[in-house]
Amino acid sequence: MAVLHFLCFSTAIFQQAKTLERETSTNATAGLERPLLSSVQHQHQQRQRQPTTNNAATAASIALSNVANAAAMEQEQRHRRGYGTLQLLNIARPHRHWLYYACAVLLVRLPLSLSIPHWVAETITCLISSDYMGAQKNIIFLCIAGTGDALLDFWCVYLFGVAQQRIIRGLRLNLFQAILRQDISFFDTTKTGEITSRMTADCAEMANDLTSVFRFTIESLVRIGGIIAYMFVRSWRLGLLALAIIPITSMINRIYAKFMHRNQKKVQAALANSNSIAQEAISAIRTVCSFAMEEGEYDRYASKIDVYYHLIVRQYFISGIYYAFCNTFLINTVVQASLLFYGAYLIRVDLLQAPVLLSFILYQSQLQEYFQNLFNSFTSLIKSSGAAAKVFDYIDRTPRYRNSRRERGGEKKEKREGKRGEKEQDDGEEEGGGGSGGGYGGGGHVSLQNVHFCYPSRPDSVVLNGLSLQILPGQQVALVGASGSGKSTVFSLIEHFYEAQRGQVTIDGIDVADIEHSELHRIVAMVGQEPELMSGTVESNILYGRKMPLNTLQEREAATQAMLSAAKDANAHDFIMNELPNGYQTEVGERGVQLSGGQKQRIAISRSILLNPKILLLDEATSALDAESEYLVQQALDRLMKGRTTIVVAHRLSTIQNSDVIYVMKNGNIVESGHHNELIALNDVYGALVAKQKM
Repeated sequence: MAVLHFLCFSTAIFQQAKTLERETSTNATAGLERPLLSSVQHQHQQRQRQPTTNNAATAASIALSNVANAAAMEQEQRHRRGYGTLQLLNIARPHRHWLYYACAVLLVRLPLSLSIPHWVAETITCLISSDYMGAQKNIIFLCIAGTGDALLDFWCVYLFGVAQQRIIRGLRLNLFQAILRQDISFFDTTKTGEITSRMTADCAEMANDLTSVFRFTIESLVRIGGIIAYMFVRSWRLGLLALAIIPITSMINRIYAKFMHRNQKKVQAALANSNSIAQEAISAIRTVCSFAMEEGEYDRYASKIDVYYHLIVRQYFISGIYYAFCNTFLINTVVQASLLFYGAYLIRVDLLQAPVLLSFILYQSQLQEYFQNLFNSFTSLIKSSGAAAKVFDYIDRTPRYRNSRRERGGEKKEKREGKRGEKEQDDGEEEGGGGSGGGYGGGGHVSLQNVHFCYPSRPDSVVLNGLSLQILPGQQVALVGASGSGKSTVFSLIEHFYEAQRGQVTIDGIDVADIEHSELHRIVAMVGQEPELMSGTVESNILYGRKMPLNTLQEREAATQAMLSAAKDANAHDFIMNELPNGYQTEVGERGVQLSGGQKQRIAISRSILLNPKILLLDEATSALDAESEYLVQQALDRLMKGRTTIVVAHRLSTIQNSDVIYVMKNGNIVESGHHNELIALNDVYGALVAKQKM
């Protein structure tokens, strides 16, 4: 009845898990994109009309198709991977030497450990027969075996522990590398807390189970083989009885392992969700406090952690049934009672001696224990595969760029160099230490040709409808328009954060998708409304992105001089030296929280000056500043814009009046273009925007 109850309960749990897993896998890949680029002819700049409904519908249908194709591809990848056990085992391959050493020590140790119950049984037998000298001799052998076992056990623990930590380290590095190369749409649809949970909890769970599998599988197999051989030598009848329980426990263990695999996937997902809520609340703690939402965030976190709690409780409930039935009832009670009953019968009919039965009882407990360890190793491997599912999804995920970052390399670089007919790039990189000013041969001509775009996370909403722009080298251009008209989206496409569904974005005639990732972001620099600073010092933030060698004293001095020059040009040097306690070595805090908005902005400008880009993107760079900070920042920006192609997005129209060309955007397209006075004279969309700001 107990077996039937266990199987029925397990079947119900598995059916529920399968349904939930199917729902999760269907929704997990939403928001992924595989871009499709159409070839278009060059169009001259002119005032654009609203594109046809057919064009917008085509862009949306392409975006939706890309999402569906990406989801289907990843679902097929999961199906091929199955449990992912082989992929999980392959993680240990780079660290196999440590595992070999640990396993070798384990194999030397096991015979010593296996002999201990034998010496115990022999000692008791000698004492029963009053052979005290024999008992002392056996005790000495027991001490020798036990001491050797203890010494080798240290090396087993140490070597397997090192292997485990090396696996965790390698796995986390591979996962972080895979995450960093993903397209921006991945981060639009994946929460930060979920990613960090995969890197911490999931990776540790996988490595812990994986090293346990290697250790306990080998140890269990050797011990089981030795004990079975000993049993059959001493009494084949009792040996067969001791092994009779194994098929039953192995069948139950298989059912238990399947449950653990499915449940562990949901446990790790629930933990990731709760971590995501916690990280979001902590990172936005000022907003939480300003709206007095501490209790609301607590309730939100509690609801997610309750899901995790109930899944873990269910897991412990099933584990309790499993261990109670297999370990306590079948192994400790039924098997031992059967051995004692049958052993007593064999002793009574003179087919067995009492000392042999004693040694059988001692070894039988070890036999069942290590069979259980072997089954648990299998269960741990399957369970770990459940924890690994999302980690492998991240590692195997191909960035949704036409040319992914890991594919962009020397071959495409040679092709570009041949197209330009120039070879100064490599020489310039060597001389300039990574700045683009010396390495990039183009002038900074930006072109958007008939661009249609939908965000991958919102594929049914068209943001750009056939947009065309031509920005000449050294030209200062402004993009204005109401919120949601597509201004910042233009910046995202130039920086190749996304790819358009139709149309082309080029720099000096080269599609941004064909420009090597690191090269593109030496050519293009952006200063946003709320600059992102990294935790660390002021110095490290200014030098961020500038790949300069710092191995010698001369190189470090050159980097320092370049940093000081950039800070002075950005009007940042004075406040760094006079207002910050440790000057350039002052810690800025997470996301620059220790600095004011104007200070962060000037450090961000210093960073861009040091990068020496050909194309500068300014996205509301002064809109959040007070008058004094805006004046200082605007001075720095004016210096930064000299000699560079500059595109400015601004709602404050006073900052863009002197632009060479002003483009007015509406509903994802250009509706007006010209100089400030020309657009005022038109008295249309731009005139209305200016009039509203004067009110």
